[in-house]
Amino acid sequence: MSLNGVTITGYETGTGWDPVTGWGTPDAQVLIPLLVRYVSP
Repeated sequence: MSLNGVTITGYETGTGWDPVTGWGTPDAQVLIPLLVRYVSP
């Protein structure tokens, strides 16, 4: 990326990475069981 004649280098990211939050795509097979633990019956 170039801004006002200055080149800004970054880094490569994987699929699903959100540049706004920095969070990646959640692994639902891991996330859902963790969330279920905290749901009231």
